[in-house]
Amino acid sequence: MGQGSLDGRQLARLFEAAVAWLDEHKQEVDALNVFPVPDGDTGTNMYLTAQQALKDLQSHLRGSRGSVSVGEVAEVIAQGALMGARGNSGVILSQLLRGFARELAGHSQLDEILLAQSAQAAVRKAYQAVMKPVEGTILTVARETANWAADHARLRPGMEAMLEGMWRRAEAALANTPRQLAVLREAGVVDSGGKGLVYLIEGALRCLQSGELGVSVAPDVTRAVPPRAGRRRGTEPESAVMTGPVSVVGPVPEPAGMADRRISGLLSEQTTQQALRYRYCTEFLIRGEHLEPDVLRSHLSRMDGDSLLVVGEPELVKVHIHVNDPGRVLSYCGQFGELLEIGIHNMAVQSEARSAHILEKAAAAGSPDPRLLSHGAGHAATPLPGTPTASAGALPSAEAQPAAGPAAETQPMAPAAPAVADSTAHARAEEDSRQEAGREQPAGSPGRADAVAPGEPADETVPAAGVVAVAAGQGMEDIFLSLGADQVVRGGQTMNPSAQDLVAAIQAVRAREVIVLPNNGNVILTAQQACRLAGRPARIVASNSMQQGIAALLAYNRMQDAQANVSAMEAAARKVHSGEVTYAVRGSRLNGFNIQEHDIIGILDGNIVAVADSPEAVVEQMVKGIASSCEIITLYRGADVREEDAQALVERLHSSFPDLEVEQYYGGQPVYFYLLSGE
Repeated sequence: MGQGSLDGRQLARLFEAAVAWLDEHKQEVDALNVFPVPDGDTGTNMYLTAQQALKDLQSHLRGSRGSVSVGEVAEVIAQGALMGARGNSGVILSQLLRGFARELAGHSQLDEILLAQSAQAAVRKAYQAVMKPVEGTILTVARETANWAADHARLRPGMEAMLEGMWRRAEAALANTPRQLAVLREAGVVDSGGKGLVYLIEGALRCLQSGELGVSVAPDVTRAVPPRAGRRRGTEPESAVMTGPVSVVGPVPEPAGMADRRISGLLSEQTTQQALRYRYCTEFLIRGEHLEPDVLRSHLSRMDGDSLLVVGEPELVKVHIHVNDPGRVLSYCGQFGELLEIGIHNMAVQSEARSAHILEKAAAAGSPDPRLLSHGAGHAATPLPGTPTASAGALPSAEAQPAAGPAAETQPMAPAAPAVADSTAHARAEEDSRQEAGREQPAGSPGRADAVAPGEPADETVPAAGVVAVAAGQGMEDIFLSLGADQVVRGGQTMNPSAQDLVAAIQAVRAREVIVLPNNGNVILTAQQACRLAGRPARIVASNSMQQGIAALLAYNRMQDAQANVSAMEAAARKVHSGEVTYAVRGSRLNGFNIQEHDIIGILDGNIVAVADSPEAVVEQMVKGIASSCEIITLYRGADVREEDAQALVERLHSSFPDLEVEQYYGGQPVYFYLLSGE
């Protein structure tokens, strides 16, 4: 009860309990969405970010003997969260953990004074990461909590009393967020990111109160912790919702046909099995002093292999590469420091096992044999009218892949073919191995690692700038590839990619510089973080929607440098009205609309502007509102919309607005019936 300090393993236990408690409540956090649409993912993003950090920590502790310091534990957590960060909330959480870790560096024990100092350092780091901090968010909750800790730490109340006081202050700050942010007040909810932070603090507190700091983590650690008096486990505190209950929503139901599409997405496992050139997925950490990721990356890129990922800081670097001779890689990197967490996996064996399992599941479910379905990295893209008809995202002929030659250290890796992240066999094999090993490895790098290393001589055949785009929906992926994106990372609403996913894609682009199109407001911070971590020139065009991303890509010229491209692409993106049509998951009042559960709603440039009983009626209302300022309306139909319904809508729009040019394409996006672009 009066424990005055924690060691490294005890701190690790608190973090494990915190992540488990957030896991149990992440859907409640997701439901605290300002817009009542089925895309709330704050809790999921925070959990996935923390989960990556926890997996890295568990792996680190398994390899450590004896005691570990709190500084060491905090650093591993911060590194894992940095690479695993998803969505704005995940990025902010990763920055909180980074600031916390820097304050703990070199310390073996954590007491009340150091806890308060670390909490304040965490807040400073998080505020620095956000260009325009807004009060009434997770930042406010974190700051108020840190300030309380600073005021009370000098009293030396003991760690349990400190943590309980911080939790109570966090809950009070959370309850006050609607008074600070009008949009929360109107929606009748508290800030979702702040709520996620409260659950993390509460999970750690419950563990400390239970006295189980020495117990190894169980599959469901929270079940071993007795509920607090006067509060049922799993219920929402009164402060969570201001006006009436918020429905706790489960996972969004799969659109019709999604199961078959998921199976068809695995075709590449069969089609690329024979073409698997590099058999061993090799991953490890290098711990040392004055490490230079750029130098390591430049040398490793000349070895015979692909899917290279080298990221980190001067004290700790993470390496991931596919090769046929792992020993050569380990021998080279071992001269720079201590090698940790070495993992070598035979992807061919994993892919064979995975393929057999998929076929077995498909047969049991009565689904068609996935080998008969067409999908995957080699699919033919459907170009937009007026775009080049060459294969999707094809590089100029001067960049064609050279004939395979003998393996040699000085031979650069083959150029990358445009690809969609996670569509290759090794990506899926790695996902299986991550689950088996109990720790997260880098997501399968799309394409080949042909990033041009810093300091290499100029090569006129290498594009000045390449593009990584984030997209959700098979049709949207095809469109981005057809317009020249080098890599497409699958993600968007409800499935934000991690910083690690984006780093892998950035490093796979063969170009002098890389431009990232996040295409979602909740991916922008992650994209910025990935650009900092990638170890090569990379910058973003802050596209808030896939519609803006498409407009930006139409202004892209791969032979111009990134600075010129970014200016042109940002200008093009700003000219686009972006609209989304979806359904309400709960009743709400926003922007003057009394929204009922299941109403179809239209969101234009971030504001709810239409409510009706059908997606098509909402589109017509939205077009009416912007018709006078637009010449072209483009509709992208979602996975649940029939082509005949979309075509009938286009004909009605032509009739109602004869001066508008109206086009529609298959987007295949989840969550949204239609995406709308007005130019």
